[in-house]
Amino acid sequence: YHSDKIIRGYEITYYRPVPLLADVQWTDNQGEKGYIPRNSFHTENSYYPLWMDDKITFRGALLPNNAINEGNTEAEQWVQYPFAWGYADNHSNNSEHSQFKIDWAVDEEGNPAMLDGINFVKIYCAINQVCGWAGETSTEISAVEDLHY
Repeated sequence: YHSDKIIRGYEITYYRPVPLLADVQWTDNQGEKGYIPRNSFHTENSYYPLWMDDKITFRGALLPNNAINEGNTEAEQWVQYPFAWGYADNHSNNSEHSQFKIDWAVDEEGNPAMLDGINFVKIYCAINQVCGWAGETSTEISAVEDLHY
């Protein structure tokens, strides 16, 4: 979290595609824009949340891209290299590095937050990258467990 490569105060806005099964356009507060391209694995549903308005904005931190094509243009082999610690869906599920501790909580300035407890955890994808044929990088969580019950 304390890396100088992280963009804090990052905002990204996604726009409802027309037609709904089209790529999803985005813009950010860094002057960048692009699309989340559809891939051959997810063809039935829109990538855009249908219950939302015509645009949705997320705010938080943006991590640097961590995927590298270790293959070539004819046979892409995308590898996502993990960050040191503290991020969901970053290491294998059985790794201690895939966990996070309440002691690591920080406020908006990056200072320790000293929380007595938590009621809710918001998990979001803090990377904005596309890995060729594999598509966008997205956080995929199968379970959350309280280790201090």
